[in-house]
Amino acid sequence: MVLMTDETQKPKMVHGTYACYTNNKCRCELCAGAAREYMRQYRQTEQGRQKSRFYTHLAAKRASRAASWLKENNPEVWAEICLEINPSTYKNGSR
Repeated sequence: MVLMTDETQKPKMVHGTYACYTNNKCRCELCAGAAREYMRQYRQTEQGRQKSRFYTHLAAKRASRAASWLKENNPEVWAEICLEINPSTYKNGSR
């Protein structure tokens, strides 16, 4: 059973806070700034540094897998991408 409250009992949003950014999904400049500052401070903690390293490693691993899949399954697209990145290395779609 869900209890409904009228609008007068609802707590007000306080802009410029991390709570408003996360709980109310507010993306105004004040709340976004508060979220950025919160994350900056969090990354300075030991737990924040460990999680940051983990997610950086995870993102690199996903990118590597995606590149391998693309190279194996769509070699012509892979060649186009490589040609855009480094034209002097790739000529005519081959190495």
